[in-house]
Amino acid sequence: MDPYVSAVLLIASFVASFVGSTIGGAGLIMLPVLVLLGVSPLASIGTTKLNAFVGAFIAVKEYHKKKLVNWKKAKPLIPFCVIGVAIGSLIAVSMNQELLKTAMAVFILFFVFLNVVKDKLGITKLHLKKGIMALVFFPLFVYQGFIGAGTGQMNSLLLMTFHGIGFLEATA
Repeated sequence: MDPYVSAVLLIASFVASFVGSTIGGAGLIMLPVLVLLGVSPLASIGTTKLNAFVGAFIAVKEYHKKKLVNWKKAKPLIPFCVIGVAIGSLIAVSMNQELLKTAMAVFILFFVFLNVVKDKLGITKLHLKKGIMALVFFPLFVYQGFIGAGTGQMNSLLLMTFHGIGFLEATA
């Protein structure tokens, strides 16, 4: 491997890991880096998904150990999550790779913009019933299977907004 590419990947990985572990959004950093280095869009998505899965698995395990996971609120969303992610993944693998690359750029720019303005949105807390929550989250689950970068931050924002919970509980 070219030493320049190795150095870029190493630096981007450290930055993404730090950002991901503090505020979330590692995929927003790594996905464009991988694509700019010539990795195919699907391989880039798969690479960031593997990283996100391992990180999420460890986080859930630790949050569960500390009794911070509210399974009563989380369990009803699991079937919607599985179905949405499957649909999103099918869309990604069946899409033209150039179009997928364009979609990735648009969504990443959207999530970066959202991160910049989220505190200025003036979102108030709403309490929705479980069935409505599943409908609100379903498009996010589809996006999670499709591209996924920024999903954790959007998930936390939706939970804080529609469930009226704090940041720590939303990330658990």
